[in-house]
Amino acid sequence: MSPRWKIGPALVWTLGILVMASLPGTVTDAVDKPLHADKLLHLVVFTLGGILWALATGSAWKGALLAFLVGLGKEILQEFVPGRSFELADVVADAIGSALGSYLFHRYVRPRISRFAQTSPH
Repeated sequence: MSPRWKIGPALVWTLGILVMASLPGTVTDAVDKPLHADKLLHLVVFTLGGILWALATGSAWKGALLAFLVGLGKEILQEFVPGRSFELADVVADAIGSALGSYLFHRYVRPRISRFAQTSPH
């Protein structure tokens, strides 16, 4: 994958997050489950975001930062959406997921990309 095209999946993920955050609370309330399952969903979704942004930038820390900023922006946006609100617990779950995704990129994805790049013909 060409370096300039690596940003595509991260941008699609970001757009999806912002679209979902823009939906009124009554539309997305069905997603909320007991026992704070929505926080687990935040963790999983932002783990993916951390991986995608790390892949796009080639840097684990930049990936974590960008995914976290998307999460923070999402929560701020929700202050202006009917039936939604800013939740610090969501920001924390997003931050943990972003960091986890970037770690997984650094530990597992980047070494495989490097190995693949060394063995593929140019």
